[in-house]
Amino acid sequence: MVIMSGGWLVWTAQWEALASGQVRLHDFYAELPIEIKLTGNYHALASFTSDIANLQRTVTIDSKAITQLREGLQSFEGVIHTFRYLDKAEMASQRKTAEDSKRRENK
Repeated sequence: MVIMSGGWLVWTAQWEALASGQVRLHDFYAELPIEIKLTGNYHALASFTSDIANLQRTVTIDSKAITQLREGLQSFEGVIHTFRYLDKAEMASQRKTAEDSKRRENK
């Protein structure tokens, strides 16, 4: 697969799997875990992780495993977590949920 970013060739790799998990809401941000599996040569996988690191949004890669499939071909499996700030309505909802939870605990 060839990914284009701003007109530049970024990396080539084959996507094997891509599955997004449930959004997890926190006090002021939301987290979205995305399970990935791709195959490619070492440089394609390194370019992929480099591009992830250069995104404007905060993104982490966890639970990573790189497996040698054959000469010059590796498999990369991991979970990417992307984060975003909650908007005002989401933050108000989170505060209300926290307050309701505290009231129930105090009863």
